[in-house]
Amino acid sequence: HDLATPIIGLALFFAGSMDAFRVLAIHGFIPSRLDTTTPDYVVFTWMLARTFNAIVLIMSASLFMGKTAIKNWEAQGGLRMIMIMSLTFAALGFMVVYFSANNTVTYQMIYPTAAVARPWDTVPLILFLMAGMFVYPRFHRATPSLFTHALIVSTIPQMVAQIYAVYGSAHVYDNGATIALYLKIVGYVVPLIGLLMDYIRTYRQKELYAMELARSNEELEQFAYVASHDLQEPLRKVKSFAELLAKRYEGKLDQQADKYIGYMVDGADRMRGLIKDLLTYSRVDSGEIPRENVDLNDVIKEVLGDLESRRKECDAQINAKPLPKVFANPRQMHQLLQNIIGNAIKYRGERRPEIELNAVLDKEHWVVSVKDNGIGFDPKFANKVFGVFQRLHARDDYEGTGIGLAICKKIVDKNRGQIWVESEENVGSIFHIKLPKAKAHVKEKTEEATPNES
Repeated sequence: HDLATPIIGLALFFAGSMDAFRVLAIHGFIPSRLDTTTPDYVVFTWMLARTFNAIVLIMSASLFMGKTAIKNWEAQGGLRMIMIMSLTFAALGFMVVYFSANNTVTYQMIYPTAAVARPWDTVPLILFLMAGMFVYPRFHRATPSLFTHALIVSTIPQMVAQIYAVYGSAHVYDNGATIALYLKIVGYVVPLIGLLMDYIRTYRQKELYAMELARSNEELEQFAYVASHDLQEPLRKVKSFAELLAKRYEGKLDQQADKYIGYMVDGADRMRGLIKDLLTYSRVDSGEIPRENVDLNDVIKEVLGDLESRRKECDAQINAKPLPKVFANPRQMHQLLQNIIGNAIKYRGERRPEIELNAVLDKEHWVVSVKDNGIGFDPKFANKVFGVFQRLHARDDYEGTGIGLAICKKIVDKNRGQIWVESEENVGSIFHIKLPKAKAHVKEKTEEATPNES
């Protein structure tokens, strides 16, 4: 998600590589047509390397000098952008190296008696000045962090190094040149420290956020369980007295009273179903679950047995091809497949329901697909259907609480998988469930913390 940091890091890497080239060149490890030991050649390579360093850093920071620019670059794809910038920096670096190695003209770079001893070094000085005063501050405003702030600070030793080179170094290895060399190193160390501090702070913030989120989720789940559990007793009384009224006074009062009593009984039934689903939903995430190698063929036999009466009601045809073994919780796999197939039976159209199950291997996972020819839905609701209390149809048309698919998603997430759906109105739906494949001679043992339902 952070595209700016790796690209700035690339710029710093290529800048350091260019400095390494310079050291190799002046010591004769890289062939050159000129005498690499002359003072002018040493200063010439210093100027080229420093100019290249300033240019690549300014280029990389300029890409992200506005929030709109950051969004545009990230929209184009992070890896692609990193590859493009890597090739760009590499091409510029090659041009500098090629020019240095094949140049046959010796330029005068040092003027010992002049006020400006090394005038060509004013070029990188001006570039670092631009970076520190204009480019990096705008970059920091767009992406404020310790790293971007450190980049601004790093221009101070970079500029002072160039000032020593321009005004304080009349010879190649005098004190001014030595000071400039050490200041250049400081200019690299400062953003590195900023980057490390930034990552440490980010890691700590994520850790604290994760702890807070876990605590909040735990409290929310506990509240849902307690609330649902405590609501059942008064609801039983409401339903019992409503049924008693209906039994004792049906036909003895007017039609309006019978209708009201019917509303009471129906409302109590729906509330009971809602509480039951809420309890199921809260249980899914309650503590760790034991996972083991589960044969989905065995699971599907049990599920079809549970759904046999519903299948016969509508003469549904369920065709399950050989299914794999997955690494998951067997009880939750039963609940997951029962919910998905049960929905395929419930949300049927005028046609005879036809449901197909198959699986394909995807690296370390199996993708189990459940296809039906039901009523389907608009594809734009493909994510919405997995939300809690999300219904796409009126309650009078299809019974339910709108929690079933939310439970399915929570089960799949708990078993470290993924679930998604493809659907088309009046054609049908295909639910895809991606689960880890079975492990060889491995069984994960964790304690399950499941509240008891009264």
